[in-house]
Amino acid sequence: MPDSFETPVAVLIYNRPDKTARILERLSQVQPRRLLVVADGPNPAKPDDAEKTARTRALFDSLPWDCEVQREFSDTNLGCKRRVSSGIDWVFRQVEEAILIEDDILAEPSFFEFCREMLARYRDDERIGTITGCNFQNRRKRGPYSYYFSIFPHIWGWATWRRVWKRYDVDMKLWPEIRASGLLLDLLQDEAATAHWVKEFDRGYEGRIDTWDIQLLLSCWQHSQLTITPEVNLTCNIGFGAEATHTRHAHHIHADIPTRPMEFPLRHPPYMMPDFEAASWTFLPDGWMPEQAILRRERYRTGRSGIAGMMPEREADTPAGLVARAEALLRRQDVSNAFYLLTRASAWGQPVRDLERLRAVCYFSFNRWQPGLESLKAELARFPDNAEAAQMLHAAAGLLTQPPA
Repeated sequence: MPDSFETPVAVLIYNRPDKTARILERLSQVQPRRLLVVADGPNPAKPDDAEKTARTRALFDSLPWDCEVQREFSDTNLGCKRRVSSGIDWVFRQVEEAILIEDDILAEPSFFEFCREMLARYRDDERIGTITGCNFQNRRKRGPYSYYFSIFPHIWGWATWRRVWKRYDVDMKLWPEIRASGLLLDLLQDEAATAHWVKEFDRGYEGRIDTWDIQLLLSCWQHSQLTITPEVNLTCNIGFGAEATHTRHAHHIHADIPTRPMEFPLRHPPYMMPDFEAASWTFLPDGWMPEQAILRRERYRTGRSGIAGMMPEREADTPAGLVARAEALLRRQDVSNAFYLLTRASAWGQPVRDLERLRAVCYFSFNRWQPGLESLKAELARFPDNAEAAQMLHAAAGLLTQPPA
């Protein structure tokens, strides 16, 4: 980290003084010379909001390092969509590039140096839209380099340039035309993923969700811009819980993901191609399951799509071996990696005892009850004597039929 961190940092705040104090403590380790602070106004429907917003804003009155602080504080409550989008408009009227964090994002200190280097390296490269600190791969390595390229601009700690933000349209005016074109399926190559994002874009366009980030995603896709994603997770969302605007589920799979420091010097990839399998894992708990991407890759690898002669190199890569490895991972509570191996095993199309039972365990961990029940039924159809699967099915069905408390 340089002695004087010159890259501007924008902080978006509202009414969480305790979490904002933690963010500032982390920023004090970096000591950016310039902070741009965006704040929404108090919500009159919440009796204690004025006091909370005032306490949060006051944290920036006396910072423990030499820093220029610029403020864009709203007197009225604009809501997430309008306050964040208009606030970032203001940020990029002040500066050409910035690192942006919200009041619930705790960044590993090396995140800032990573963003600084990426902002400089790709400053004039129109193929790059954003830089993120998020990595949702659960330590699954995507390659030998320090980062890879994704189609998803994650915003839990991110950075971009004025050249990108000037294309942002909070009202998504081109969405009806893009929707009618069918081009989203060409991009995603997956019907389930396409249906998921059409639904999300419809909600954003029709104003049924108070958010600003779905518009950034559409903008990046409109202009074929990629996101630089670190090989390790550099940011942690500490805002899950009842007081959050959107991330209310405190036990969400993406809550409080541990961070790891980035290693320098960075190892730059010699090509710029999006990793679609990594992207499919990103939204595992939200409905876009990675089966199709994994199945396509595994069928290619094992020769069952017209490419002959490619057999497993070791016993652990057979269906039974993959199931055994997955079961060991589940004992360590490594659910996403276990699910990855089970999906690879299912691509073989061979009945393997406990394959579907263990997939059900994963589905239930993701709060996807219906696919979990279907997996248990499939297990019992193939192995009727699997008592453990029968017990799980009985217990799960009983939970789903219980009346609400």
